[in-house]
Amino acid sequence: MTGFPVTIQMPVPWGDLDLFEHVNNVAYFRYFQAARIAYFDKIGLMQMHRGTNVGPILHSTSARFVKELKYPDEVIIGAAVSSMKTSSFVLDYQVESISTGIVAEGSSVNMVFDFNTKQKVPIPEELRAVICKLEQKNF
Repeated sequence: MTGFPVTIQMPVPWGDLDLFEHVNNVAYFRYFQAARIAYFDKIGLMQMHRGTNVGPILHSTSARFVKELKYPDEVIIGAAVSSMKTSSFVLDYQVESISTGIVAEGSSVNMVFDFNTKQKVPIPEELRAVICKLEQKNF
């Protein structure tokens, strides 16, 4: 999956199907979440949260559905940072079916949040550097 430094692969759960026998739209947000957490783990954001109580919080998310996804199948979900601001960054997602290709795309705005003070905080420089290295670009 070109352009996505973090990818995960998983089977499509039968329980994600809706009345029309295709994956329900809400399931894609769980797929995005799984890729988001894998990305956070890769950059050390979850570890930082456990140590400092400063970590990620989801600001907003969106999806664009390209084509239906059915069971049985497997998907590869990719995550990549497309932009960074002082306290937030945008993660883009792509969901690709093993059998039919790209089925959905999406994005989320993620903030770095101090759970002690209940306020957003600037992205630490060390974290920014790790993201830039992983993405192989400067923001």
